[in-house]
Amino acid sequence: GGYGCNFKCPCCQNYEISQTAGREHLIPDKYTVSVILEEIRSVQNNIGIAFTYNEPLIGYEFLLETAEAVQHMGLKNVVVSNGFINNEPLSDLLPFIDAFNIDLKAFNADVHKKFTGGELNVILNNLRSIRKSGSHLEITSLIVPGLNDSLYQFKSMIQWILSELGSDVPFHISRYFPRFRMSDGATGENLLLELAALASTYLDYVYIGNVRENRYSDTWCKECGELLISRNGYSVKCEGVDNSGCCINCGTKAVLMD
Repeated sequence: GGYGCNFKCPCCQNYEISQTAGREHLIPDKYTVSVILEEIRSVQNNIGIAFTYNEPLIGYEFLLETAEAVQHMGLKNVVVSNGFINNEPLSDLLPFIDAFNIDLKAFNADVHKKFTGGELNVILNNLRSIRKSGSHLEITSLIVPGLNDSLYQFKSMIQWILSELGSDVPFHISRYFPRFRMSDGATGENLLLELAALASTYLDYVYIGNVRENRYSDTWCKECGELLISRNGYSVKCEGVDNSGCCINCGTKAVLMD
């Protein structure tokens, strides 16, 4: 992670780094591609690197150079982003990224523009491009009370994901907490559970984030309902999948990175 973002969301959950610049910090860390590669090599059993926390695409040239070098090492690249990028640079980046998690912050163009400063249509087109490229794709939606918590808007978003991207795209519903310029109370857990149940009628893999562990913390087989992967905080156990990523009960392929 670094500093800065191309969005100005008033409830940013990482605003200390995203809504600032490195020069505002007394002792900012400085990294070169070679330094990052040295750190990657120093971690035992490391499988790759994730570009995340602030908006990594604002350091596009650095990200592209690093990702290409990491791929040449035979390791994986993951990008966690708001997805607001022009088509040409995204196309140049896609061959080097194994997985994306893209924030879909609202499903109303006016609300999205007012809330983030960016156009919703750009995000939707990029989601299509990522999915078409074959890179692993997941989507996260931070549910903010009074902004994007209407059942109608949420259902429309889920139906769009189903029709445009497919039912097997993992979807994360994230709980908002008062941060940055917004002081409204945190998203109710009952609402998150209601939204997750609704999403699960359309999508195969639905998760809830920023809450205590529940059934939406885990991954279940979409065919037989077998528990595949259990999660408790940062502890992850692959209990129901074989070495090829298939359910040990019925043999159905789960959505796992190769």
